[in-house]
Amino acid sequence: MNPVRLFVLFCNFGINASDAFIPKLQNKTCVDHKDNNRLNNHMNNLRWCTKAENNMNTTKTCGSSKYKGVAWDKKSKKWRAQIECRYEGRRKRFSLGYFKDEDEAGRKYNAKAKELFGEFAKLNVID
Repeated sequence: MNPVRLFVLFCNFGINASDAFIPKLQNKTCVDHKDNNRLNNHMNNLRWCTKAENNMNTTKTCGSSKYKGVAWDKKSKKWRAQIECRYEGRRKRFSLGYFKDEDEAGRKYNAKAKELFGEFAKLNVID
């Protein structure tokens, strides 16, 4: 049987077979899907990560903007960019500024996300 199909089969039955298929890295206890598609269990889409790294690779959930980390600020009548992460064991929020253009705010978020999260950054796709 194909190793990827076997891995998917194990996952569907709730068996944690990731140890057998992906070389485990020290202190990494979670398996992350690089493309955020939990059904895509191909080996090249999976990587070991910490819980914090897994949380970095999340998609936008809701809000006034089409971009992650960007929201409309009624008071200033501008787009506000911010990002949140774990910093020295605490949750830290970085305010990235206010922008007239939503796309500019999205680009600012992307730059900070790359700096903070590296390969785990989930970047906005800006036209």
